[in-house]
Amino acid sequence: MKKVAIILTHYKEHAERLSEEINHYCTQKGIAVSMIDADARIETISLDSTYDLAISLGGDGTVLYAVQLAAPHDIPVFPVNLGQFGFIAGIVLAYTYRNAKAKRQTKG
Repeated sequence: MKKVAIILTHYKEHAERLSEEINHYCTQKGIAVSMIDADARIETISLDSTYDLAISLGGDGTVLYAVQLAAPHDIPVFPVNLGQFGFIAGIVLAYTYRNAKAKRQTKG
């Protein structure tokens, strides 16, 4: 993996902190990261086929926006639900942190 897009909404409480953590992790692994503000919905923003993954941080609206950007280039979208319902965004923040913590503990 060489390039990731993080598409986030600033209206969700943990979005900025989580995006910074993902950005830090990717940078350590040599993965280029682009941050995209889903709230701006600027029509000139687009992804291209050089992206390997799009990570959506927000609610279902953020996922739909991420898919709109990623689908034309067959980029998979990893949706993290920071909203209330999460009909589309299936990964819940609490599970993400719990699994990461468990993984770290088993490594040493």
